[in-house]
Order: sequence, then C-alpha cells, then structure tokens
Amino acid sequence: MDIKAFFRDIPSNFFAVYAYFMLGHIIIWRIRGVESLSWYNLTAYFVMSFLFALTTIVFYTNRILKRLELLIRYILHLILCVVVFFSVSSYMGWIRWDEPMYFIIVTGLFVFIYTTVLATRLYQSKKQADEMNEMLKEINKK
Repeated sequence: MDIKAFFRDIPSNFFAVYAYFMLGHIIIWRIRGVESLSWYNLTAYFVMSFLFALTTIVFYTNRILKRLELLIRYILHLILCVVVFFSVSSYMGWIRWDEPMYFIIVTGLFVFIYTTVLATRLYQSKKQADEMNEMLKEINKK
C-alpha cells in the first residue's frame, strides 16, 4: 500500500471512531441521566478520535507482514490507543486515579472492545478472502 492510499484511509477511521464515541456517550447519557453534551466534551472526542486514527500509522508497510510482525503491530497499536485514551481522559478529568479498580475495569473494557472489533474485522476479512478464492476457482474452471 502506498502512503497516499494509507493517509486517505485515516479520515474514514476518524469518522468511524468519532461515531463510536458519540454512540457510547449517548448510551452513558441515558444510563447516568446526563442532560447535556458540552462543546468541551465534543472537542475532546474529536481530538481523541483524531489521535486514534493517527495511531493506525503503526500498520503502514510496503511489504506483506508475517503473522508475528502483524501481531506485534496490533499489540503496539492497542498500547498506543490505551495511552491516548488515558491521556485525554486524564486531561479532561474523566478518570479517577484515586481508585485503582476503576483503572483496571476501564482498561479491561477497552481491551475487550478492541479485541472484539479486531475479531470481527478478521472474520470479515477471512470471509471476503474465501469468497474471492471461490470466484477465482470458478474462473479457472472455465
């Protein structure tokens, strides 16, 4: 993948992450009974989404990666995402550092969501690859 194509994907990643933040905020809004959404929070979601989209630079390469290399990049990406999340959340005052259990729960939830999204993406990629292989087999039979 060339660098131009890679950077063309960043805006779509940004909007996907921003949409998930807004959906999560709406769910928390309903559960906790918060009445408003401030510009301060919207700006923080915007910045956090942009930083999350930029962390995908970890996956940029000009060659095909081996499994171990790809696994290392996914782990590095997860670590970067957790650092960005806790940095922005700490700056915004959303994190209570005096409760270590809160930190553990939020980190666990973040890792769970990350692995769920990753598993879904891998399943969809495998399904798409299988369909393409079937199409190629049909073409080769003719």
